[in-house]
Amino acid sequence: MPIGLIVSLIKKYLPQIIGVAAALIALAYIHHKIDQGGYDRAVAKYEKRDAETARKGAELLKLKQHEADLINKQNSERAYNAAKTYNDHYKTILAERDASPKRVFIRTKEPSCDSNAMSGTVKDTSRIGGTGAQRYSTELPEANIRSLNEVIERIEQMQLNCEQLLNMVSE
Repeated sequence: MPIGLIVSLIKKYLPQIIGVAAALIALAYIHHKIDQGGYDRAVAKYEKRDAETARKGAELLKLKQHEADLINKQNSERAYNAAKTYNDHYKTILAERDASPKRVFIRTKEPSCDSNAMSGTVKDTSRIGGTGAQRYSTELPEANIRSLNEVIERIEQMQLNCEQLLNMVSE
């Protein structure tokens, strides 16, 4: 096609070409605005939903933290009371031990025969009780006294441990 013909066609249809181009540009702009508006509405909707979820989550977290604090407080009180009970019990045991005489005796029923049932012990002549089965006192052998003293030392150590636990719990 000759160039002159193309130029004459452009001059003849130039207003229509500009109109169609303007209409296409306007349609593209309107389509963009519609899409942007829908996007903005969707973003606002999801931001609102996310904010509500975050608020509910914070409330739930606060509630669960409060429940955990209550449980921790109850457990601490239980531990404190248990340690105090054990400490009081061991103090009672120690007080009873300190109030007893230094020599350790046991009381048993008198054997039916006159033989010495516990080797290395001496029968005490002081009888206890009047009616019923006769009882007598005998001194424990040294090995038994040592074992008993070891148990008492372990109890004293446990008392110290309980006191330390009480101090840690009270802090």
